[in-house]
Amino acid sequence: MIRKTISCLAALGAAVAGFAVLGTPSIASAVAAQGAATLSVSSGTGSTNFNISLPAGAACSGSGSSNYRWDSYFVAAATDASTLTFNAGTIGNVPGGSYASQLTDISGNVLGTKNPSASPVGLISGITQVNLSSLAGAPVGAYKLGIFCANLSSSGALDAGHFWETKLTITNASTLAWVLGTAPAAPVLGGTLTANDGSLAGSFTQATADPAVTGYTVTFHPASGSDLTASLGAGVTTFTKTGLANGTQYAVTIVATNTVGNSVASNSVNGTPNPLPYNAVTSLVATPATGAIHRRFHQRRRHGDDDAQQPHRWSELRHHGHPVVHLAVLGDRCLDERRPAGSPGADPGHHRHPPRGRLGADAGLRRLHRPHEARCR
Repeated sequence: MIRKTISCLAALGAAVAGFAVLGTPSIASAVAAQGAATLSVSSGTGSTNFNISLPAGAACSGSGSSNYRWDSYFVAAATDASTLTFNAGTIGNVPGGSYASQLTDISGNVLGTKNPSASPVGLISGITQVNLSSLAGAPVGAYKLGIFCANLSSSGALDAGHFWETKLTITNASTLAWVLGTAPAAPVLGGTLTANDGSLAGSFTQATADPAVTGYTVTFHPASGSDLTASLGAGVTTFTKTGLANGTQYAVTIVATNTVGNSVASNSVNGTPNPLPYNAVTSLVATPATGAIHRRFHQRRRHGDDDAQQPHRWSELRHHGHPVVHLAVLGDRCLDERRPAGSPGADPGHHRHPPRGRLGADAGLRRLHRPHEARCR
């Protein structure tokens, strides 16, 4: 009865162990790991000795007498450990070209093919101190290190869900220097950018990372010339970059950073800064007068100005009943003056362009000595 109670408690401990997987977030395991493997040090080289700890109660589904074994693995971070097979000290079903190996203890012996406990049933114990010295040839990159259970009666298939892992990054292939965690995954930049006068704005999805992201760098790459950048803090999801050249297309990307390193660049989105369009006029009033029609309207100022509405006047001058001047006022600039063909004094199809100037707070048109001319104040 006591033995049965202990077995039930062990199984319960395995069931309530942490469920967080320190794996590559973009790759979902077919069966999730039961928790994290914890290392006694956070960085080192190939000769650095360390211990691997599993959650309390970590166990296989059966004991050694039932043909279960526990073993170690060291694989590329993109590898889904739940799909691997383990038999006769060999890791199988590894994606083509991916690195995979077992760990060795400090004496050079392979850490693996060990019998889980008979009582409590399947309990994993006796994990000896290890180092990475046997992994010579492993390239710089992100990896998973873990302990798994396998069922030899099922051709070494992984005991579903019975594996525990953590991530680390090899930063120097010759010394096997390593650090816990990996560089962030790439952020995802929104598909469109907001273009304003000399600026681009956008948003992005934060990168997943362990350790946590410490910041972002947004790069604005023009077709020619030097790149411009903007630095953002952790937790930020939007950006605005000013000082860009209107009419120049920029390819925008984002890189996330943590204490391990930089992510690969995000997707690229193009944007071209341009001045804001002029706002529509309001409160248009036409007043008849001798030889003219006076129009008054309001319009909000353009980009960068205060939001107060500014008054404008627009006079259509007439001579012998014919319109002789059309002055198109768009926003705060006089853009075009026209005397229609057939009107007195007009050249057929001829357009006049008056001086271009900004309108003041009491802006408008004033009639000059000759009735067919007008200009901005």
